[in-house]
Amino acid sequence: MKKEHRRLKTITLSALLSVALLTGCAPLGPNFSGVDSIKVPASWAHHSKRNDAQIAQWWKIFDDRTLDTLVQKAYAQNLDLKAAGLRILQSRAALGIATGLQYPQVQTLSGNVAGIRKNNNSFSATGLNFDIGWEMDIWGKYARGIESSEATLYTALASYSDSGLVG
Repeated sequence: MKKEHRRLKTITLSALLSVALLTGCAPLGPNFSGVDSIKVPASWAHHSKRNDAQIAQWWKIFDDRTLDTLVQKAYAQNLDLKAAGLRILQSRAALGIATGLQYPQVQTLSGNVAGIRKNNNSFSATGLNFDIGWEMDIWGKYARGIESSEATLYTALASYSDSGLVG
């Protein structure tokens, strides 16, 4: 009886464990089927063609010289644009450093010459030492650094171009 009870307990436990494991593999909730496209009101439609240069100079439709002067002064004193330009230079320098890290970094060349002369016997010794230090990029540490620096440079370029002044 004990043996049969133990066997029944083992089968029940195995069944419950199997059900628990199988339910962990079952997906929960509905599958994502996408989002329906949103209808844009007809009153928002633009039938005229405008390029980015025209949109970037929207204030000129007012034909106001004072406004034109103020906008030109604002662009001339736009520190954000100047900072964006400096970020490009900084990103280019960081890319140069990241690219340079994949090449040997430490080189040392040293040598010595010694000579001894005693009683018509001469002894001389020379030595030349060359050391170089280089870490191979087996795991892609430097390659990923270069990719990161390139991405930072492209981000800085996009930020500068997004200012509306750069065509």
